[in-house]
Amino acid sequence: MKATRYIRALAWALFIAAAIFLAAIYADLPDRVATHYNERGEPDAWGDKGAFALLTLGAFGGLNLLLLVLVPLLMHILPPSLMNFPTRRMRDYWTATPQRFAAARARVANLVFACAVPIDFIFLLIVQVTYQRFVPDPAVRVPFTLLMWGATTLTLAIALIGSVWLCWSFRVPRDASI
Repeated sequence: MKATRYIRALAWALFIAAAIFLAAIYADLPDRVATHYNERGEPDAWGDKGAFALLTLGAFGGLNLLLLVLVPLLMHILPPSLMNFPTRRMRDYWTATPQRFAAARARVANLVFACAVPIDFIFLLIVQVTYQRFVPDPAVRVPFTLLMWGATTLTLAIALIGSVWLCWSFRVPRDASI
């Protein structure tokens, strides 16, 4: 499925871009950096830059492995009885043949892959916020509120569009015999 490859590639590209960006600015960061910001963009927790880099990279790398590697592996062994459908008619239709069930698993996997995109975007934003806060005269300065609203909007848009798409894609054809 082309969509699956594109979504996974976009998620990995965002993660790799953020990791490269973090590596590029690491030497310029002070030894102590903010590890958390309040809603106004003010630091309210501090830590060592090495721990910040390692924890941030590890957390987002782990989420990528979970969403983009482990979930697809689990989807291949998922029995039909563990897949939840909104109606019995949908469940009966999508689990009636191995081909339909494979298509149903692929649709759910695509939505999981799409969830990795805003997560990796947030990783990129965390690195950007840290860069802006601690590197004098950064090459690119983006307002904190714009970064956070951008991440929130992207996450909500993917959740909304993904939910509508999932419901639409699982509809049962009117003339379908189950």
